[in-house]
Amino acid sequence: MKIGILGVGHLGGALAEGYANADMTSDVILSPRGRERSTLLRSTHGFEVAEDNVALVRACDVVIVSTRPDAVISSIQMLPWREGQVLISAADGITAGSLRSAVAPAEVVRSMPVLASALNQSAVPIYPENQMAIKALAPLGYVTSIKSEDAFSSVSALGAWFGWLFALAGSTADDLIEAGVDQQTARKVKADMMRAAGAMIADRPDRDPHDTLKNLATPGGITEVGLKTLKDANALEPWGAAMDAAMKKLQTLGRS
Repeated sequence: MKIGILGVGHLGGALAEGYANADMTSDVILSPRGRERSTLLRSTHGFEVAEDNVALVRACDVVIVSTRPDAVISSIQMLPWREGQVLISAADGITAGSLRSAVAPAEVVRSMPVLASALNQSAVPIYPENQMAIKALAPLGYVTSIKSEDAFSSVSALGAWFGWLFALAGSTADDLIEAGVDQQTARKVKADMMRAAGAMIADRPDRDPHDTLKNLATPGGITEVGLKTLKDANALEPWGAAMDAAMKKLQTLGRS
């Protein structure tokens, strides 16, 4: 299976790095869109760079489009799409219906990989479930099929949440550094704790994280006192407001 990446900017470059880490360089073709990064990836990893987007679509079974949302439709229209081919859109907010009208008779899948694709550690939600898309995206991280497009649109807001975690992580690391922990150790141990919490939740998605927290927050312990401080300051509510704002923004993108 040949995989094309149409749009080699920050995200497209991260996808390419992930495929290189997975020893799939020979299976992936890059578009000339974002030529400077494509050229660098070719010289660094040996990726093939297509002459143009027409050549990319003709050569590939799966094409991942990772341009800015406002450039997606114009980037994929008037290309030689064929039956049995799959377009995977990694663009915020663009509906499957809008994509299908531009790439018929190819199949359409929406996805939301993040920059951790470069480390093969991305969350990769997709809609609808499609075996070719799963095979193409699995090397980049953890693929989860979402049951409806409305649910996928809500899940897509986690792409922004991923970014907000860096603000939380940076603030927590700063607290440790101020307390005398050296910079790299503070950042690594904090990241390891985030990874540990994520691993527990991912291992038991049937279990409510609130129930796990009840077990962690033993009376008189540091988890309980810290959690009380957060609740007294209503510190968790703005995260919900931020998610609402992100989901509304995605709806706006879908209508534009």
